[in-house]
Amino acid sequence: MNAKVWDGLPEDVKKIMMDTLLALEPEVNAYFAKFVQDLYAGLLKKGMKRCGVTSAAEEQSLIKKIRKAQWTSFVEDRADPVWLPKLNEIAKPVLGIE
Repeated sequence: MNAKVWDGLPEDVKKIMMDTLLALEPEVNAYFAKFVQDLYAGLLKKGMKRCGVTSAAEEQSLIKKIRKAQWTSFVEDRADPVWLPKLNEIAKPVLGIE
């Protein structure tokens, strides 16, 4: 959300939104883990082959690179510069992004 829009909302509306987000937060990781697994399963079913990594360590390294690229593309390149430092401070350690 745009910081100016958020700052302009009444406090009761902000509270409703934040309470809802905080209530949903514990479900986010499980939701996206299932989403990714379903996505992979669908791609494999359509004929895509797994390849490219030979070990669990190599796979983790690749996952970290993908997360960093996704974070850059979807957040850093689009976020309001006012909010970006705080987003990076909160999310990057959780996502394992350096």
